[in-house]
Amino acid sequence: MSIKDARGHDVPGELEAPDYRDTNRLSASINDFVPVANVTERAQLLADLAAQNPPYVPSPARPLYVHRADAPAPNRLEYTEGIGFRPVAPVGGIFVGTLNQFGQIAIPHGLDYVPTMANAEMSLDLAGGTIGEDIPRDYVATIYTITAAEIRARITNIRVSTWAGLGLRVALAWIAR
Repeated sequence: MSIKDARGHDVPGELEAPDYRDTNRLSASINDFVPVANVTERAQLLADLAAQNPPYVPSPARPLYVHRADAPAPNRLEYTEGIGFRPVAPVGGIFVGTLNQFGQIAIPHGLDYVPTMANAEMSLDLAGGTIGEDIPRDYVATIYTITAAEIRARITNIRVSTWAGLGLRVALAWIAR
């Protein structure tokens, strides 16, 4: 009678031929996408994989990919190389906010990790063309810090005395990975 291993594959029971450990090694060597319902099931999967014999611990050479059903549609496919999970696809959106007195703006990203890459572009066309409509087109958004909570951007070339601190609203299209 076959059993399911930690990765969801059918394998022979321990007392059946071929040797269970050999089959388990074979199964663990398949880098397929493991379906999970949520982050709790994803954590249990990691624990199950670490407890099997031989143990499987994700690494850059052998990452673990999961398809998390409760994640937002474009980000259901996630991976880990041993430290935290990240979506395979970049995440992003549109953020509208007010510049501070230094021409800076904080974009909350809502991710459960610090992105290693982020990009933001100014938009003069969003929200009916009223946001940032008088900002010259050579002004660009430059990322200067990324934290676990937000991406901070600064509008370069901006004349702080003219624009910043006056409640100037800008729209940024952002993406992170």
